[in-house]
Amino acid sequence: MFRGCWIYTLTYNCLDMAPHFWHYHKTADRIVVYDNGSTDGTREYFESRLHTEVRPYQGSTDSKFRDDIHAEIKNSCWKETHDKANGVTIMDFEK
Repeated sequence: MFRGCWIYTLTYNCLDMAPHFWHYHKTADRIVVYDNGSTDGTREYFESRLHTEVRPYQGSTDSKFRDDIHAEIKNSCWKETHDKANGVTIMDFEK
């Protein structure tokens, strides 16, 4: 079991794969999902999970991933884990 591990992911309309993602990572201490305006229930699915926080994808992107915003989130999100987690995983979760 993973303890002291936080997971960050970026997603858009992945409800069909969300249960698999959750099952695989549910032992993490915290999961932070950056949702890019999902319309298929992805956001609501993750909002109902324990130890999971859903945050909006930054900026107005018309539900498209922008490399500059994507990179900014991935390069800075982990900084809040200082003295809170022993391990951090940052990944994309998209189709």
